[in-house]
Order: sequence, then structure tokens, then C-alpha cells
Amino acid sequence: MNVRIIVPILLAYAFAAAAGAFAASVPTADQQFVQRAYEDGYAEVVLGKMAMQNGDTDAAKMYGERMVTDRSRDINRLAKLAAADGVSVEMALPSEAQEEEAKLQRLSGPAFDSAYVGYEADDHRKAIAAYQRESTSTKNAALKGYVDRSLPVLETHEALARKAAAQVGAPGGS
Repeated sequence: MNVRIIVPILLAYAFAAAAGAFAASVPTADQQFVQRAYEDGYAEVVLGKMAMQNGDTDAAKMYGERMVTDRSRDINRLAKLAAADGVSVEMALPSEAQEEEAKLQRLSGPAFDSAYVGYEADDHRKAIAAYQRESTSTKNAALKGYVDRSLPVLETHEALARKAAAQVGAPGGS
């Protein structure tokens, strides 16, 4: 067999094995957090685009636009961080977001706005709690840095969602 063919194949297998071993060195809990955070961020973008198109009030539309802008930037940062640690992330909607997307597709007008911003307020409370847990549990300095930089943004998003919810008369408003 030709050595010129065998050597590149062996190198490809070696690099793949090294990347897999590196990803394996990232604790499963951190990998799960990264995947879930990525999925949740992607869901914010999908639902935010729906709000921009289907929202009835400026409050819902502007909140949706903010989610698309902020969370698009965030999931790109998270994907780069994951890739640097040899962890791949999948672009998928979590089941809760799929259910919410299906629900929102059936709504319009004030009912859409109320459901959207109410969901966002509740979803951000959950995300903040998950990020706080990850901040105290991870040993990965880069991931901790990402989480700690993201928490104030998520807290701002939650406050904006509560404000928008109050404006449209949705649950969770303040």
C-alpha cells in the first residue's frame, strides 16, 4: 500500500482521537450545561424572530428584537468556547421551546404578546438559576468566565421581560 495514503489517514485518526479525548476531559455536567445553554439561546432567537414578525405591541416586538440580537451573539460566543474545549453543540430547540413555538404559532394579537413575554419572563428565571448553579460548580475557568459575564445580561433580559409582561398584561409582569 502507498505510504502517502496511509500517513494522512493515520494522522486524521490521531487528531480525531485527540479531540475526543480532550472533549472527554470536560466534565459531563459542563458539557450538558453548554448544550442546554446553547439550545436555550437558540430558542430565544427563534421565538424572538416570531415576536418581531407576529407581535402586536412594540413591547413584544422590541423585546423579541433584543433577544435575537443579544442571544445570537451569545450562542456564537458559546459555540466558540465549546469548540476550544473540543465540545460540539447541536442547534436544536428544547422540548419546552418547541411546545411554546407551536403554541405561539396558533396565537395572534394581544394573546400572542401575553404568551410570548410571559414565557420569556419565566424562562429567564429558570436560566438565571441554571447559570448561577454552573458558576459555582464548574472548574473550567473559561466556562466560568462565560457564565459570570452572561448572568448580568440574563438578569437584564428577565427585567425587560417582566416590564414587557406588565405592559401587555401578561403573567409575570412587574
